[in-house]
Amino acid sequence: MSRTVSRLAPLVLAGGLLTLLGAVPACAQKRVALVIGNSAYVNVSSLPNAKSDANAVAAMFKSAHYDTVQLKQDVGIVDLRRAVRDFADVAYDADIAVVYYAGHGIEVDGTNYLIPIDAKLARDFDVEDETVSLDRVVKAMESARRLRLVILDACRDNPFTRTMKRSVASRSIGRGLAKVEPTVPDTLIAFAAKAGSVAMDGEGQNSPFTTALVRHVATPGLDIRLAFGRVRDDVLEATKRQQEPFVYGSLGGSTVALVEQSAAAATRNAASPTPASIEASLRDALKVALPDFSEATLDQRTKDYVSKTGHRALAVRPGRGTWQRWNQATSALAEETTLEGCQVYYGQPCALIGLDDTIVKPDRDGNWQLRDMARTRYTGTFDLDRVPVGWSFIAKDGKVASYHNATTPKAAVMHPWGYVFVVWNVSDQHTAEVRAFEACESDPRRNGKDGPCYLYAVGDQVVLNKRQSKPTP
Repeated sequence: MSRTVSRLAPLVLAGGLLTLLGAVPACAQKRVALVIGNSAYVNVSSLPNAKSDANAVAAMFKSAHYDTVQLKQDVGIVDLRRAVRDFADVAYDADIAVVYYAGHGIEVDGTNYLIPIDAKLARDFDVEDETVSLDRVVKAMESARRLRLVILDACRDNPFTRTMKRSVASRSIGRGLAKVEPTVPDTLIAFAAKAGSVAMDGEGQNSPFTTALVRHVATPGLDIRLAFGRVRDDVLEATKRQQEPFVYGSLGGSTVALVEQSAAAATRNAASPTPASIEASLRDALKVALPDFSEATLDQRTKDYVSKTGHRALAVRPGRGTWQRWNQATSALAEETTLEGCQVYYGQPCALIGLDDTIVKPDRDGNWQLRDMARTRYTGTFDLDRVPVGWSFIAKDGKVASYHNATTPKAAVMHPWGYVFVVWNVSDQHTAEVRAFEACESDPRRNGKDGPCYLYAVGDQVVLNKRQSKPTP
């Protein structure tokens, strides 16, 4: 299945370092990463896999025990600029700095730009105001001492170009991103697909390129050039030779492996903590996030999370409480639905504190990375793909899936667990809301647990942001 736009992933490597991922060697290095995934575009079609791809890459860096892994999702222009600016400070004294971006991108007059979710780009003149240039992203990492890495998994056949007006007839607006030629020695730039060709979404949770990237680039002792050769082979096979990644630039004659062979065993041991160590680490993190909670409550919530099976995640609203989901198909799905459910329940963004066996702690200043989940703030027309928390089973619910096409009056009510209850074919709007609330509140699956239900849609208009827990009078 092809994307509505193609995506390319330049990967920029600078420096001759032999180790990027894996256990920290005896002389510890500071390694930091900024991961951005933009899916929920406001003015053009969404990119469903962009967030999933970002989640997979962030999980890879977390398993490699980076000092800082900042994950930003569905960011507008203000937050995108702030993320890049703040990361410049984080990367200032780092040995290795990494930026990964998945989302829309565009090339104008030979310059590449990353597009935030709220961009309109009505004219080519608006590009510098509404986007962030790739040059700025690279510049943010200039102070890293040993290696700078940019992974740009961005759209190439861009929907903005079809509506953008040209202010100057001779101005070039490319179908995709412009080819990047490295000017710094020991630099590689890898594209998910050759210039002018289409990158695919694939049939799974992640794109063929990201799937291959995560599979190969962290192989212990494998030279990066061979790793990208394997990525290329996997993508060609997965896409039936319709997509071919391409690498620009050159390195010296020494082996440049992203994981040292000697570090592999230590990495495996560090990535497989014992239940006791997970419990102790989570207990400490919860105590920082919820300082007013009793010791007994913290113990209970710690043991409850550790006992859960399948892919699981735990989110926290600092000072208020926690939210968790388990038995999810993937860790990325567990992370996304947990953060969305937490934000629906508390009405404010939450921070991830646990993902499977990985425990996330605050930064050095004690601040938690709060994640504002875009689907919880969506206020447009009812769209099944924009419903938070429970989209995986909502899509299988024929009645919910048919809501958009049902006649008014109608109403949809949801619970933070992700259950959605819809009513139509009634006499008036008030009756539709009353019956939808009744169905939600009496749902035997939760038996009244975890707070109220909320009005999700009135007719075709999504109103979850109003946090209305009763029918409209």
